[in-house]
Amino acid sequence: MKIPNKLLELSRNELMVACRLYSIVNRHTKLTTNGYAVCIKQETIAASCGLSVATVKRVLKALSEKGIITHQYRQTRANGCLGATHYDLQAFSFLSDYFYMPNDVFKLGLSQKMFYAYALFCKLADSNRRTFFHSYNDLAEMMKLKRSEVIELVGALIKTRLVFRTGRRKPMSLTKSNCKALLSSGSTTVSIEEKNGKGKYKIGVTFKPDNKHEFFGIERIREKKKEG
Repeated sequence: MKIPNKLLELSRNELMVACRLYSIVNRHTKLTTNGYAVCIKQETIAASCGLSVATVKRVLKALSEKGIITHQYRQTRANGCLGATHYDLQAFSFLSDYFYMPNDVFKLGLSQKMFYAYALFCKLADSNRRTFFHSYNDLAEMMKLKRSEVIELVGALIKTRLVFRTGRRKPMSLTKSNCKALLSSGSTTVSIEEKNGKGKYKIGVTFKPDNKHEFFGIERIREKKKEG
């Protein structure tokens, strides 16, 4: 399923419910003036997200107030009973600003915190190899959690086989193309190792682009590795 990047700004419960709604959207979904038209029972959402129906109702109200749900209504059946609720979802552009998540993620019984972590990892992963190399400290800062909590979440996701450990990233050479790649990915600093005739050094690098997006003033802080 395609998930708009904007949904990661929601609370944990809101993110999970919103993703469940957008998981129904496909190429056959009707696009109205109000957005994508989907139909699902609140009980089904509650079962998929591990929430109570009362909590789902509160979350749906919050999503309506935030403009994610643009319109909703229920039709009366022939027997006089109300049917499932119809929702119109904000129509995002799926040409960009989205990430992929597997539809069967709702079958795994993930907690709201685990679901958010996995959604973030899916967004961070590159589109080709489906890998990312962020440190625990970086992830903790993005998720506003303690480093120990992030380590615990990653371990739990590895057990579900949604996430796999690929090993440590190899040290890279300091080149202009590497600088561009790191800067375009949002990085401002990086630590690498460089080996030359005088021994092995750890280099701290700060990128300083100018208005023309050229790269000048790369600062190197060299600390000679202690022997022994």
